Amino acid sequence: MDRRGVRQPATTGGRSLRWALAGCLLLTTAGALLGLGAVLTDARVGTLPGTPADGRVALVRDFYAAVNEAVRTGDAVSLGGIVSPDFAWCDPCPGQPPTLEGLRRQLAELHRTAPGARLAVDWVVAGPDGTVTAGVHASGYPLADGAPPWGPVDTFHLAGGLLAGRRGGPDTAPLMDTLFATDLAALPPTVMGVALARLDFPVGAWLEGLVGAGPTVVVVEAGTLAVRVGGSGRFLVGGGDGVQAAAPDRVLGRGEAVTVPAGTRYGLRQAGSEPAAALGATFYFAARPFVPSDGGVQAPAGAAVRLLANGIVGGWPTGPVRVALGRAALGPGGAVVPAAGEEALVAVEAGILGIGEGPPVPAGSGALRPAGVPGELRNAGGGLLVVLVLTVAPAGA
Repeated sequence: MDRRGVRQPATTGGRSLRWALAGCLLLTTAGALLGLGAVLTDARVGTLPGTPADGRVALVRDFYAAVNEAVRTGDAVSLGGIVSPDFAWCDPCPGQPPTLEGLRRQLAELHRTAPGARLAVDWVVAGPDGTVTAGVHASGYPLADGAPPWGPVDTFHLAGGLLAGRRGGPDTAPLMDTLFATDLAALPPTVMGVALARLDFPVGAWLEGLVGAGPTVVVVEAGTLAVRVGGSGRFLVGGGDGVQAAAPDRVLGRGEAVTVPAGTRYGLRQAGSEPAAALGATFYFAARPFVPSDGGVQAPAGAAVRLLANGIVGGWPTGPVRVALGRAALGPGGAVVPAAGEEALVAVEAGILGIGEGPPVPAGSGALRPAGVPGELRNAGGGLLVVLVLTVAPAGA
């Protein structure tokens, strides 16, 4: 992405790919940070505020995890706390009734014939009417009529706090979820770059020795991550009537986020028995967007860091800023309009994005809509558009 917000490729080739992508977490030299000072005085970690949407998204992710576990082990007991007894999970159904018992029988058959089959969740967005839409892809499934039994887009509705029905395809209403939002002190004027990346951690994978020229926010979407802040960095955990300091080591679960100050060295490591996935938003020097550190950074061990979008801004707001990340899903013809004072960095997960009069932005690419530049974010294709939107605006605006 250049200074004008023109779309640039989100990947590089050759041996430098791993370092270039790991750079989205700001692998810079300690010397390059001198004179900037810390944007924050502490690393902060906390669970995002609980909302009905948060619970619905978690329930759908739990559903796919339970399906995977049932196919692998043959045990589908955990589905009883996730779906209703008359869960309408199929239409048409593959020889089983559209009930919880029918789903259990189907999963038992899959365990017998394809125990390695798995559903991977790409994204989940809660709708305003109590629905939840998810993008998934299947692997290892025996195909019937050339199509897997779930996905690529599923929409669920709930009743009594449980999943009551599922159908293929999205709803037509726009779907939007906030993944995190946090206030930061004034951003350093020399740190003009902003980037968004996806971090995937197989079991046992890690990234160590990371350090950023500006603040970095990491939010966990799946699994658990152990986060360690070096030096004098500390997590601040919200609780009760105040904020309590915690040790520099902490395990984050799904929906939890950590903010790491500029110049603070930190590491991320997969924890638990399941792979972990997270999104990272970070700020970097315009002149040196992605460089390895001075040797204190260890090469990623099994972790995959993929740059989703990045851009260079003309300038940040003076004073504190509000940084927020959300996911939006728009049907054909749908559009959202960021506030005029927001810098909006957009990564396209599925579909084709249109921004103002600019060229279409396909899946796997990103674009920057600078503050003060008019232009809606719209679905420019015929299918579902799913985007991640990172915004930076004056705090309190």
